[in-house]
Amino acid sequence: MALEPLDIQATFSDGLASRQVRGQVEVAEARGVVEDLQLIPSNPKITPEANEAIKSADWITIGPGSWLSSVMPHFLHRDQARVIQSSKAKKILIFNLPDKNIRDEYYGKTLEEHLKLLLQHAPNFNFDYALIDTSLTDSENGFYELVEKSGGQVLARDLKDSQQTYRHNKEKLVSAFSHILS
Repeated sequence: MALEPLDIQATFSDGLASRQVRGQVEVAEARGVVEDLQLIPSNPKITPEANEAIKSADWITIGPGSWLSSVMPHFLHRDQARVIQSSKAKKILIFNLPDKNIRDEYYGKTLEEHLKLLLQHAPNFNFDYALIDTSLTDSENGFYELVEKSGGQVLARDLKDSQQTYRHNKEKLVSAFSHILS
């Protein structure tokens, strides 16, 4: 991703006070409203390999993963975000599964809130598909509208693993990708 070591820093608010945390684990475990999210250093050089791989890709998949500390860094890294945005590749955003037992740093946020945060940092990001689990479709009208404004379409599929419902089932993902690629 970058030619130098990176760290992630975020400021969270609980409504009364703000606190700044730094580090992947610290950001992943923090709670509250995200007021600020950034990489340290703020503008690292993209690796030539990452740059070339993104430029030559036919498809770019983003996610699933811890939203703030795994997905967002690709859009906080300005050069990489620019390369992703300008790529002619088809782009698929894969959204996390809901799970009451997993409380990562963006737990409890709607799909729309996830996408708004991404677009706040990469306002010109257009993508082709938003892949979500069918359990997330009930009250997400704003999400559907935001996806459409970003040039994409929502694909809702049963993606959960039957044994570990917080994980995507590999075969179900392959099936969803087969549908998208055909």
